[in-house]
Amino acid sequence: MNRRLSSEQDNLRVKRALMRQQINQSHRVDREFEIDERFHSVSMYIKHDELEIDDCEYFDQQTWERLDRFDQVVPNQRNNCSWVTYEDFLYIFGGFTFNGRLDDVHRYSFSSNQWQRLNTSGQKPSARENNGAIQYKGHMYVFGGCDGLLWLNDFYSLNLKTLQWKKIEPTGQCPSERFGIACGAYQTKMLIFGGCDGSHYLNDAYVWDFEEQVWNKLQLIGDIPSARSCPSFSTFNNQIYIFGGFDGVNRLNDFYKINIFTGKVKRISQHGTIPCPRYFHTSEVYQNKLLLFGGFNGQARLNDLYEFEFGSKTWKKLEVHEPPKGRSSMVFQLYNDSLYVFGGYDGDELLSDIYKLEFKNAQVPRSSFIQDLRSLINNPQMSDVVFIVEDHQIYANRCILGARSEHFQTLFFEEFRDKEQIYIEITECCHQTLMDMLQYIYTDQLDSCLNTTRLLSLIILSDQYLMQRLKYLCEEQLIRKINCNNVIELILFSKKYNCRLLRIQTMKQLVDNISTIKRRKDFIKLAQEPEILLEIIQKKC
Repeated sequence: MNRRLSSEQDNLRVKRALMRQQINQSHRVDREFEIDERFHSVSMYIKHDELEIDDCEYFDQQTWERLDRFDQVVPNQRNNCSWVTYEDFLYIFGGFTFNGRLDDVHRYSFSSNQWQRLNTSGQKPSARENNGAIQYKGHMYVFGGCDGLLWLNDFYSLNLKTLQWKKIEPTGQCPSERFGIACGAYQTKMLIFGGCDGSHYLNDAYVWDFEEQVWNKLQLIGDIPSARSCPSFSTFNNQIYIFGGFDGVNRLNDFYKINIFTGKVKRISQHGTIPCPRYFHTSEVYQNKLLLFGGFNGQARLNDLYEFEFGSKTWKKLEVHEPPKGRSSMVFQLYNDSLYVFGGYDGDELLSDIYKLEFKNAQVPRSSFIQDLRSLINNPQMSDVVFIVEDHQIYANRCILGARSEHFQTLFFEEFRDKEQIYIEITECCHQTLMDMLQYIYTDQLDSCLNTTRLLSLIILSDQYLMQRLKYLCEEQLIRKINCNNVIELILFSKKYNCRLLRIQTMKQLVDNISTIKRRKDFIKLAQEPEILLEIIQKKC
């Protein structure tokens, strides 16, 4: 069923080449590698038995939480993978990396926040991206996609208990090859809509019957959407909701629902703050709302989050705190009143981070504990310690400082125990570094936007004030900033200040990119570090 590009299909190749050129012009390529995201397909299916309206739930003013850590095993960076949920797990398949398409399967436990790569058997699908996937009775069903050369319409199932793949032989009116589809399932039916076959954008629909094991073309009636690929889609009851996408020329922000059984299509009127046209975005239905996140608008990758209220047909942009960086082609999954985001592409690099946004009950006021503690930083009315640094006075509290640092505990409750107000002159750091350290002491949080210089200064200060956790958190952030331009500086710093985690990752960067790094002028600095040079040689050999 796969259609190969051959010398006999010159017209088709020309069309496909023009299509690639069109799509690539709509992307912002920021590096020497071209991130080929045009095949994106969001694969999600959640069965809801009924739509409940609960005014106690609210979405505004929630805070995203990053879950992955430097010492955690995670799937390699990717976008355009497909995914399903089953029981308490998220399963991802395939996707795109700079080294090609993938055919691996990983499982994420929502309860333990742990990833596991799964060893599967049977008739496995080829490596691919932008294929649709749904879960039905403990099986992950995978349709179509693109392997970099072929546009596909093959169909597979993965038993999520035995981890055995099975190829489903085509019967009935089979869909043509395509990627970037919308898909969803309800009861015994799976619907796919639209996509792109490498020559044309599509707006046809097909239904797979799990009981009859046959494909049937679904005749759409009503407000039929224009041809498109890469929309967001979500299933609620017997309807699949489709927003936006790309038609080969324009990014879209129209909104439709398709009845999986009858093929009846209705264009949904929209009011309020409507999301801008986009594709490679994702959506989920939660209670009486549809939630939409991220994507690509032609200029930037987005990290905005919108809700659509079905009753009033009104969009609202949600104000949330500490969101993931803007991205497209990511996993976006609802589980137990929380949204999860994994991976994607931010316009510069592929990602493997994972975030969680928990929706909390409005009857219980949001905790202000961290904000209350933060209000004590540099608060002259509530302080009993004054630091003097660079002609600035910074106000703090000896009880909090002493509880968080052995150094301060000894200083305040032994050396200065009888003084009501303590003045301490600081000469070993700048004003900003001390404020960064106090931010951590009072909130146990580190600003995610700290640059390399501030992180290095914080590590030095954390050593002086015996705060090992702060040091580890700084190393964790620095690890994500390692590149060929700063790796020499960072590995020398890691040795000088005994940063074990940073040392491991900088050494890996050096070894993996030694042919590039050795041409840099600062490589000569390693001549004074025989221990580092020896380790490089040993790892290369």
